[in-house]
Amino acid sequence: MAARLEGLAPPGGIVISGTAFDQVLGKLKSRIHEIGEVEVKNIELPVRAYQVLGEDEVAIASPKKKSSKVFIAGAAAMLIVIGGVVLWQFGFGGSEPESPAFDIDAI
Repeated sequence: MAARLEGLAPPGGIVISGTAFDQVLGKLKSRIHEIGEVEVKNIELPVRAYQVLGEDEVAIASPKKKSSKVFIAGAAAMLIVIGGVVLWQFGFGGSEPESPAFDIDAI
């Protein structure tokens, strides 16, 4: 497990599992950033992950935040497509232009 989580850590950084976090809770003086649940190779279920932060270290992005941004972008794209289909199907709310009237007998 540690080898899989090591790949998530920035160079020189530390990422621990939720189980390890539960064991060290209250025993560390370092700041800890919750990364969230992550998928790791050869582990069936998502794993809770936490980043141990040094004094000047910046937290890595949480996977939850990335996926929610993707979800929002996908939902917006779907609304645009659906709106386009509705406008195409029903027109822009106006009626079709009338052809000019003329008297065939006058020609």
